[in-house]
Amino acid sequence: MIQIQLDNEAMRRAGNRAKAKRPTVKVLAFRLYQVTNREGKAYNVAFYAEGGRKLAQCTCAAGESGQLCYHVASALPIHCHIAKTRQ
Repeated sequence: MIQIQLDNEAMRRAGNRAKAKRPTVKVLAFRLYQVTNREGKAYNVAFYAEGGRKLAQCTCAAGESGQLCYHVASALPIHCHIAKTRQ
C-alpha cells in the first residue's frame, strides 16, 4: 500500500511524470481506475481510506513494492473529483 501525501516531494515528482507521460485513465468503479501508458500497457489503481489515512495500490512493479508511481498520480485527481461529487 502507498500512503497518499499531497504535500511531499514524491507526489510532486510523480505528478510531473504523469504530466510528461500523459497516460489515459479509465474509471472502472468508484475507487478503482485503469491507467494505460502510451505503449498500451494498463495498470489498475485502487484508493482506500483506513484509519484516517488515504492509501493507494497500483499493479505496476513500483506500486507493488510500495513506491508512489505516476499511475497513482494520474488517477488521483479524477478520484478526488468523483469523491467530492458523491458527497
